[in-house]
Amino acid sequence: MPAPGSGAPDADDSSSASAIVAGTVTGHHVLHIEGYSRIKEETPNGKSVKSRPFRIGGRSWRILYYPNGRSSLYTDDITISLALEESATGPVKARAKFSLLDQAGKPKEIDPDV
Repeated sequence: MPAPGSGAPDADDSSSASAIVAGTVTGHHVLHIEGYSRIKEETPNGKSVKSRPFRIGGRSWRILYYPNGRSSLYTDDITISLALEESATGPVKARAKFSLLDQAGKPKEIDPDV
């Protein structure tokens, strides 16, 4: 039998498991768009309206909202993106999930591939 803590396999053990988990931080930010029609009318294609900055994971972020699309290919669509608001000295990994709610607060389906 191996010495305790030696790391050598024990013949009596038939299975094992371990995990290495990187620290993750989760958070959320609610962006309420009031006056959608007016904003859409006054903001040209390719121009965004920015949310106020918010902090998640020790970083400052903004949501960029393009009411008439981010490029001329998407003039009939809205575009929403997440932007890091500060310079980063190394890589920053983030995963964003956007959910749209109708006026009654019910979730609306969105196409994430557009």
